[in-house]
Amino acid sequence: MGRDRQGRWGLRLDPRTKLVVLVLVNLALTVAVRPGYAHVLVAAAVLLAAACGRLRTALVAAAAYALVAGAQVLGERYLPPAAQLFVVTFFQIIGKVFPAGVTGAVIIQTTRVNEFVAALTRWRVPRVLVTPFAVVFRYFPAMREQARNLRDAMAIRGLSPTPLSLLRHPVEVTTRLYVPMLVSATVIADEIADAALVRGIDNPAPRTCLVDLALGAADVVVILVFVGLCAGGMVR
Repeated sequence: MGRDRQGRWGLRLDPRTKLVVLVLVNLALTVAVRPGYAHVLVAAAVLLAAACGRLRTALVAAAAYALVAGAQVLGERYLPPAAQLFVVTFFQIIGKVFPAGVTGAVIIQTTRVNEFVAALTRWRVPRVLVTPFAVVFRYFPAMREQARNLRDAMAIRGLSPTPLSLLRHPVEVTTRLYVPMLVSATVIADEIADAALVRGIDNPAPRTCLVDLALGAADVVVILVFVGLCAGGMVR
């Protein structure tokens, strides 16, 4: 236990543990033989988020998954067969990737880029793979900040990026939010990659890190729990 970079209390897991957990979650989603096993994995991912001090993320994820599962059940009961083929399948796909999405969000929120790069370096991962991972870690926070700025700009003009506004003003919301986001996506990726190169991410010298990266008892327990969940998914 300890404080993270925002001063929140929670488990301080090694970045390598988080990567192993993400791989195990995706593996469990692939090998699970029971249709409802995604519920178990979502619960595990939500508990992991709460244990890491991301209580808001855990609550939002739990509420969002409840809506997805509820929409799937209602669609199966009340929609005609033709509509079920599209609506229910859509929510099933979301439910399938939801545990991995929550786990990935926790990893991005609780891991600094330098810690992540140092952990991959200790695993002797080739730098040709480390650089894209480091860019991805900075990409999503940068896109979230850009989306917040665009949302504020739209609010000044009397528009809000909500489903109701999209239905009432589809052209304006699309042109003032989604089109700028698509344009910014490639620009932000290039800027982050250039910034990483300027800061010496491709330096062949051994990388140092101020944070002591070591697998502790909490890391072992978390890995064993998710290994058990992965194995349990194969049991009928």
